[in-house]
Amino acid sequence: MIGSGRDIRNIIRHYAKDGEDRHTYLMVNEWIFEVDPKSLHVHPVGKKLKSTDDKLEIRKLIVEQNKPGRERYANIRANIPKDERKNYGFCFLIFFIRQNSTKTHYTVFFFSWYLISSVKAESARNFRTFPLILMALDLDEHHVKGKPDFWFDEHSMARGGTWNDQKK
Repeated sequence: MIGSGRDIRNIIRHYAKDGEDRHTYLMVNEWIFEVDPKSLHVHPVGKKLKSTDDKLEIRKLIVEQNKPGRERYANIRANIPKDERKNYGFCFLIFFIRQNSTKTHYTVFFFSWYLISSVKAESARNFRTFPLILMALDLDEHHVKGKPDFWFDEHSMARGGTWNDQKK
């Protein structure tokens, strides 16, 4: 279970330095994701259920999002409503300080999936990503006007390119 920024940093360090031989399961905001050890693609596989959760709706969402190609950035981004994107940095910060989100299951699902994909997986591929994420969080926290939309437009995953030189 990922519960803090320190956990994220340790996972990034592990994947970038040592790698992994088998699939890993990570839980963020009670959603469970599987990480492929070779491609670092992230797929949803489950949720820690509460008695109030609609199990059939959750199962349908997970099955639908596990179709081929759904792990791609374009799919995850398309499922985060534009009016919610401006809140992503704040929701990410809330996660870092271990508070529960007040967003709907649907939004929390895609925010969590995007967090694992864009932060953990992309930072393991490209060592420059995590410091940029921390800077973007700082800009969001201080409500800097006129800043670029790092999370959905400027992030290396959003631009369709990751670190090219696998040896480095």
